Amino acid sequence: MAVRGVDWHDLDVEKNAILMPMSDTSDRRADFHQSGFSFVNAELDTGLTFARIALGAKGRDKVDRNRVNARKAYDSAMHFLPSTSLNTEEAGSIKEKISALQAALTRLGEVL
Repeated sequence: MAVRGVDWHDLDVEKNAILMPMSDTSDRRADFHQSGFSFVNAELDTGLTFARIALGAKGRDKVDRNRVNARKAYDSAMHFLPSTSLNTEEAGSIKEKISALQAALTRLGEVL
């Protein structure tokens, strides 16, 4: 049986007991917050990169492939954004990237 949050190095196998207390909940919240922001931010950066490539590409196949990848990154970021808590600075950065990616996708013919 799988147990979440257990450090298996601290498990006493013979007694099936956890020997060390689990980490503080506030540390876990901070890690979750940071990983959520990092993920959404990375998706937006990836989408912007694909959009820039698509906007500068010459061949239709290259434009379409990169447009599709940019849209996937946008959709992924928008899917996970509601469950991500952001501070004011992070929210501003994310909002700028969303606006830039939306503008690029619109220029590429995507309907948002």
